[in-house]
Amino acid sequence: MKTPPPQAPSCLLPSARRYPGVERLYHVAYYHAARVGYQDLVSRSIHDFKDGCEPQTARWLALAAPRVCKDLKFDTIVRPLGSGELKASPNTSLDRLCEAIAGGSGATYEPQRMEKEKAVRAMTSLGGRVARQKELDGVYRFDASGLASAPRILLVDDIATTGATLEAVSRAIIMALPGAVVTCFVLARVEPQLQNRHIDPDYFLKGAQADLAHSTARMSPRAPSEPPEFHTKSTRNPGFHPESRPESGRGSGPDTQRRMKTQGQVQPSGVSPKVSRSAQRGKVRKGLHTRFYVIGLLFSLLLLGATVLFPAKKEPAPPTSQFVQLVNQNEIRSPEPIPERRPAQPAQQPEGKRAVVTVPSTGLRASHSMESRVIPKTTVRQKDRVEILRRYSSQTGPDWILVRTNSGTIGWVVASVVKEMRG
Repeated sequence: MKTPPPQAPSCLLPSARRYPGVERLYHVAYYHAARVGYQDLVSRSIHDFKDGCEPQTARWLALAAPRVCKDLKFDTIVRPLGSGELKASPNTSLDRLCEAIAGGSGATYEPQRMEKEKAVRAMTSLGGRVARQKELDGVYRFDASGLASAPRILLVDDIATTGATLEAVSRAIIMALPGAVVTCFVLARVEPQLQNRHIDPDYFLKGAQADLAHSTARMSPRAPSEPPEFHTKSTRNPGFHPESRPESGRGSGPDTQRRMKTQGQVQPSGVSPKVSRSAQRGKVRKGLHTRFYVIGLLFSLLLLGATVLFPAKKEPAPPTSQFVQLVNQNEIRSPEPIPERRPAQPAQQPEGKRAVVTVPSTGLRASHSMESRVIPKTTVRQKDRVEILRRYSSQTGPDWILVRTNSGTIGWVVASVVKEMRG
């Protein structure tokens, strides 16, 4: 029986966690950062939304905006400001999302009401919630002129990590309007233990061709409590669904019995195939574990004996001619030889290797950092050929590659989005 594909939620997912000054936080998906070792297609498409890459930005607008207009009630829409923004800059991906929500709900999008007293450091460069709260303390200002005494305000953002930014903005709104009701909506909330099984990843590859049928009965019972869906084998194999496993034990179906008869395997009478196979596997594993343990113990004892009986002897390095001359002249008395100078290594030349892009679309960055700006109109798409100029290995994040496109534009991309071509 073919397992049906995951279905997108017909309503927003409420967060069980409460934030000061915020009535409720709603989201559509869960975000997994690349530095944790695993990033699914939905999380990568959210990165494309942040960078303004198409068609992922338009697909997120079509997925999120109708649900916000359907489930939430609000009069005014605002958004947080970037780390370098003092006032809202137009034509960002968040601006497009807010305008789409305003067009479908009849509310007004007023980004000019949010201001900052100073630029702040990027939140991703700070260690945790306390450091981010300290960085944003007293920075935001909200202009409440012309609004009612108790307006309903919707705060829209792309990713909620610790909630420090949402709290800082809502605190500024409540300070200007004590009777305001602030509701937050984000595309994704950072939660490594929860999976995006409710969203079909083919939607971000095929768009309207993917099946995005909605099912309120499936999503609504699970949304308020958010039971943790911990990483399992199905995380690495998207095609695996526990619901598709037959209730009978493995190896007990008619197809399995027919295959065993063809291969000449005969089960003892009165013993089920599941019990027999489990017992055989247990004996094999036990024997292998015992052999590996004995071999490892003998190898360790052999190395220990060789180290005790035959200790390593270090031959003293012969003194250089310069050291002997200085010692004879009684100018130095150091027992250590003078190290010889080594010639400087030449600078690394550009690689000039050809590669091909393996993701739907990504933008070129000005530097090898997630915080660096995206160079405008430098989007490369899947199967585009680029030239590798330089590589950069990071200690705390993903590796980067400096590439040149066919049009001659040079910029940095994450190393995992391009594949080197052979031949």
